[in-house]
Amino acid sequence: MLKIANLFLTRRCNLTCPYCKLAGGNFALYRYPVDEYKHKSYYLENEITAADWIRYIDLLYKHNPDIFFILYGGEPFMYKGVELILLHLNSKKMNYTIISNSTMSKTIMKIANKINGFSGFTISFDPRSMHSMNTTDDKNRYYKGLVGLKLLEELMSDNLVKDPAAELTIDSENIRFLYDSVKYLSDRNITSVLSPIDFANNRYYDFSNIEPTRLNTFLIPERKIFELEKKKLIADDSLKIHMKDKILDVIEESLDKNYQCRIHKDPNNITIESDGYLRLCARIKGDLVTKLNLDHLTDHNGNINLNSAIYRLAMTKDKAEMCEGCKWTCVMMSENGSSRDIIDH
Repeated sequence: MLKIANLFLTRRCNLTCPYCKLAGGNFALYRYPVDEYKHKSYYLENEITAADWIRYIDLLYKHNPDIFFILYGGEPFMYKGVELILLHLNSKKMNYTIISNSTMSKTIMKIANKINGFSGFTISFDPRSMHSMNTTDDKNRYYKGLVGLKLLEELMSDNLVKDPAAELTIDSENIRFLYDSVKYLSDRNITSVLSPIDFANNRYYDFSNIEPTRLNTFLIPERKIFELEKKKLIADDSLKIHMKDKILDVIEESLDKNYQCRIHKDPNNITIESDGYLRLCARIKGDLVTKLNLDHLTDHNGNINLNSAIYRLAMTKDKAEMCEGCKWTCVMMSENGSSRDIIDH
């Protein structure tokens, strides 16, 4: 059963972060390194409509009423139909979060008021931001996280978000600030979603722009240091960490070697691209699976069939030929927790 659906509403973004290949960091603005992948301009010209997204959302909701939707970009608030999608999710009381770089704060607050708030809203927050709380310099490397925190607190003060969350990407440079950051966020009733730094392990990885060079691998936290931080996180019952009891051990194991998921054998996590077709996962676009959309998996009664031979074949072949594992926490959650674990922050 699918527990998480990742919806890439758009690849449009108002930022060009160097670590993001998907939405336009560095060469990704112009090309992809493999013939199987389309030029970025294709995705900008072939975004599906809000009505299409709503139809797919309803199919997924019928499959599992407790499915958790994650709305991605690019920057999802640059998608023209985002308000209609959010209104629909709210009207059905579906479980979701929308991940934003938070720099479009006026647009976000306007939409939040029109739709009577978000079920979930997630920002990015670097633990090193703890030392830059008072900065107003938009060239500061932590500016995006600080702007996000300010926006999230504004949404919370106006009762416009039920599930405020911050995604913390852990690396060797910020791990010593991890406990303090989680504590700071928890004291403000914000849930921390933890994830190790992830790499583009080969040319088929089109999400991250960080390659596993010898220099970059030094960014992976040492396991001994993570263990010390983990002990502090576990010992403090006041901390709000998503799936704390289930995910910390899995993250620790992934530090030494990449996590190898089973979504090709036990589909519990699905990703849909901005053109409405499937991806192998959020980290890897895939090849055969990109020829399929949810309609190819749905029977005449409107039920999604995850045992579809064409779907299983495409997923199995693409994973075998393109995947070298990852440190993506989302799939760790869907494989190691129930729908209720995922929903209940």
